Parts: sequence; structure tokens; C-alpha cells
Amino acid sequence: MQEPLFDAQNNVFGTLNLLEAAREADLERFVYFSSAAVYGNPVEVPISEEHPQDPLSPYGTSKLSGEKYCLMYNQAYGLPTTCIRPFNIYSPRQDPSNPYSGVISKFMERVRNDQNPIAFGDGEQTRDFISVHDIIDMVELVIKKKEAVGEVFNAATGRSTTINELAEIIIELFGKDLNVEHGEPLAGDIMHSLADISKSRKIGFVPKIELKQGLEEFLNV
Repeated sequence: MQEPLFDAQNNVFGTLNLLEAAREADLERFVYFSSAAVYGNPVEVPISEEHPQDPLSPYGTSKLSGEKYCLMYNQAYGLPTTCIRPFNIYSPRQDPSNPYSGVISKFMERVRNDQNPIAFGDGEQTRDFISVHDIIDMVELVIKKKEAVGEVFNAATGRSTTINELAEIIIELFGKDLNVEHGEPLAGDIMHSLADISKSRKIGFVPKIELKQGLEEFLNV
């Protein structure tokens, strides 16, 4: 939210530069990482790719602009582009101090240091968390599938988890005697986010990693 020019330079102009380079190189496939942030505050869940796109932040707006350029390059120049909209990705090596890191790495850091995880608001917000390993599978899939060209796909699990549930899972994994604390609600935080992955399933995407299984990786990092 604090650096709209940075978002535009990276996600709009940066994407445009890559698209031009890909067009000149006659690239066989161009996969663009968009974001579920393009949807904004959902009017219904689960969220399909046809859901209205109404981003609430400069980041979401810049990601949507990048999508539009990718789809235009496919239509105008025949560049084989595919856009994927990841929901809440997690991986063991996310830096909790990075403002772009998600809630999982921040909870992990606090619990590892014997501190209670802090949820904004009542903690009943829901998110669709997906392991980076499933994201890799999704990317490999859209690269191989001809029917993915010129299309947009959600990249998620289709399963929702509350922030309170997430915190309890992490506390249990570490075997700590801690509790979930609750702070003031975060301004602009959406209440519920859950993907409809029907379209992704049609091209063969099957998320394999359950949340608790994926979080166990963090214990060894």
C-alpha cells in the first residue's frame, strides 16, 4: 500500500519489458504470476476466475494491469501467455520480517520464539493457503497444456482455514503451551478468501499438500 510507484514499475512496466523480450525471442510459453489481490473484497465465495476484479491496493491494480497486457499480447501478437492467480502461498524460507511475507511465516517466527501468535481482529478470517510445491506443479502443468494458452487460472486448494485454526495448528506442531492473541482489526483486510479451482482442475491440477503437512516443513528450517 505504501509504494504504488514501485508496484507499477515492477508489475506493469517490468511485465511489459518481459513480454517484449519474449515476443522478440519467439518464446514458447510465458507464464505470468498475477495474484488473488485482483479480486479485491469478494462479493461471493468461492471465487472463480469470472468473479469481478476490483483490487483494493496499488499492488492488486498493478497485477491486474500485468494480466491485461499478457492477454493482449496473446491476442494481438500470438504470444502464448498464461496467467495464474495464486492465493496465499507459503514456503519454509519466507522471511517473516519482509512486509510482503504472509501470516504463516510471522506466526511461525513468534511460536518458535515462545511468543503467542497475534491475529488481527477476531481471527475468524478465512484464507486459502497453498504450498509452493503445489504452485510449482501448477506452473509445470500450464506450460505443458495447449488449452492453457490465453487463459487465467486460480492457483489454490479450494479449502478454507481460519486464522485462528492456522495459529492452533502451528502451536500444536511446535508442541508449545501458547495461546492465540487478538489485536485490532487490520484496515482493508478482507474477511473471507476461498478459491473456486474448477477451471484449474479441468486441465488436470490437483493440489496434493494438506496445510498441516506443508507446515511441517517449517520445523526443519
